[in-house]
Amino acid sequence: MAKKHSAVVEAAPTTTLPRISVLERRLQNPFGDGSPAVRLKAPGWTLHVVNSGLRAGRYHDVTRNKGWVPVEIGEIDGDPMDFGFDVKDGRIVRGERGQEVLVKMPTRDYAEIQMSKDAHNKRQVGGKAVKQAAVDKAAKEYGDQAADLIESTIEFKTSRSPVPLEGAEEEA
Repeated sequence: MAKKHSAVVEAAPTTTLPRISVLERRLQNPFGDGSPAVRLKAPGWTLHVVNSGLRAGRYHDVTRNKGWVPVEIGEIDGDPMDFGFDVKDGRIVRGERGQEVLVKMPTRDYAEIQMSKDAHNKRQVGGKAVKQAAVDKAAKEYGDQAADLIESTIEFKTSRSPVPLEGAEEEA
């Protein structure tokens, strides 16, 4: 079998390339700006993109059970394509096969739902709830005496503090 030889190609001398506006923007913000924020003509709405491809029935659940309403083409302040969206079957979509659908909810309603979620979460992880769960688990696993000991001697405190992101400690 014959041995193959590879040819060495010398590169042309390096020339200075002209700077372009895209490169200038990228150098100022190397990670990019992300998608531009979608603006509606009427204020007072919170927007959300629903990925209907995550599970069957997700779009139906979000629009029928959770209060989100599809954004109509005429409501956008500009062309949907300016914001990275397309129009398919009368819906404003993006992503593979248009699976991500733009929906809206009145901001007032959205804020109330978020506050309700926060209150519910605080009740679930509050000191009393955590202590009761520990007492119940001890009673089930080790008996009433262990549960009484936990009830009378251990104090449960909850607190919330920022959690550092991965890699953040390396930058500091």
